[in-house]
Amino acid sequence: MKAILAIDAAWTTRNPSGVALVVQSDGDWWCRALAPSYDSFYKIAEGFPVDWSKKHRGSEPSPSKLLETSAKILGGQPIDIVTIDMPIATVPFNSRRASDSAVSRAWGSRGCSVHSPTSERPGPLAGLISREFMQLDYTIATTDTPCGMKNTLVEVYPHPAIVTLLGLKYRFEYKTPNARKFWPDATMEERKEKLMVNFEKLLGSLKLEIKGIPLTLPHYSSMKYLSRFKTYEDALDALVSAWVGMKYLEGNATPYGDSTAAIWIPE
Repeated sequence: MKAILAIDAAWTTRNPSGVALVVQSDGDWWCRALAPSYDSFYKIAEGFPVDWSKKHRGSEPSPSKLLETSAKILGGQPIDIVTIDMPIATVPFNSRRASDSAVSRAWGSRGCSVHSPTSERPGPLAGLISREFMQLDYTIATTDTPCGMKNTLVEVYPHPAIVTLLGLKYRFEYKTPNARKFWPDATMEERKEKLMVNFEKLLGSLKLEIKGIPLTLPHYSSMKYLSRFKTYEDALDALVSAWVGMKYLEGNATPYGDSTAAIWIPE
């Protein structure tokens, strides 16, 4: 049985990070936990269900606590790989990496260029996560890493992964902060409806790949503000990050980058 811890990591401690825990059993992948923040993930192991209706807060990540919580939820089973949607590297960095440029060259024409990391975002967070996972014996998967190698920290990027998952030609319109840009002539209610339709489409495709996903999306009319959609967006990104990990373990992912950092995208 294989297990993946997937993290949609916020680039600052002010914002919450989505977390998904999936395992493979008898040939199928199952979601054992899904949370829109680190704190709500920790509480799952204590028997408290996620309250999806509340606004969740950000916090500093603790790789050791994330792994301990995962093992507790899984009855002691270790995590084979950790996937993370955040720039990481085996060396310090504070600007655009070779991996960012490689993905942008390959996927930019499909709307999936990569934001450049800086000394502030994710800055110290990237170094903290990289160092602590490496101290816990999870090496960063680079272009030198064989696809499928376990005990690795695998950097992922949801946008091209979603394009692959949904069989699209161009970037999927599901990011909450970009709703006005996606649909400039729509009313607020129309934007909320369009976002939720796309959330449903993405979740439906993920449920075909991962069984037992504990997430039910609300009706868009019950969401007073667009900002409340972010809770669900982060959870979906965590599930996508888990799906990339599944493809990585199957040997069906490609690393973009060099020997210091790579972004893995499903073939």
